[in-house]
Amino acid sequence: MEKWNVETLKELVEKEIIALQRIVEGNDRRYEQKFNSQEQAVGKAEAAQSQYNIGHNDLLRKMEGNITKTEYDAGLKATDEKIQNLRVNDEKRMDRMEADLRILRESKSNIEGRGSDDVLKSLAVDIRSLRDSRGTSEGVDSGMKSLWGYIIGVAGIIFAIFMYFSTHK
Repeated sequence: MEKWNVETLKELVEKEIIALQRIVEGNDRRYEQKFNSQEQAVGKAEAAQSQYNIGHNDLLRKMEGNITKTEYDAGLKATDEKIQNLRVNDEKRMDRMEADLRILRESKSNIEGRGSDDVLKSLAVDIRSLRDSRGTSEGVDSGMKSLWGYIIGVAGIIFAIFMYFSTHK
C-alpha cells in the first residue's frame, strides 16, 4: 500500500477536481442543449399559436355578419307571416275586383238594353252632380281658409293691443 503524503494527496485531489470539472462541463453541455431545445420548442409553439390566432381572428371577422339560428328562425317566421298576409290581402282584392267586374257587366247589360240617348242623359246627370259636389267642397275649403285668416288677424290685433298697453304703463 502506498503511503499518503502531501504530494500524493495533492495529485489525488487534482485528479478528482479534473474529473469533477469534466462532469460539470458535460452537465453544462447537456443543460445548454436542453435549454436550446426548449427555446426552439417555445419558438415553434409561439409561431403555431400566432398562426392559430390569425386563423381564429379571420374566422371571427367572417362570422360578424352572420346571424344566429334563432335570429334566422325569427326572420323566417316574420317573412312567412308577411307572405300569408299578402295572400289574404290579394284574395280580398281579387274578391273586390270580381264584384266590381260583376257590377260593370250588369251596368253594360243595362246600357245595352237602353237607347244611347238615355245613356248620354244619364251620364250628363252624373257629370252635373259631380261638378256640383266639387263646387260645394271647394266653397267649403275657401270658407275655412277665410275663417282662419280672420281668426289669425283678430289674434294679431289683440296681441298688438296687449303689447302696447304692457309697454306704455
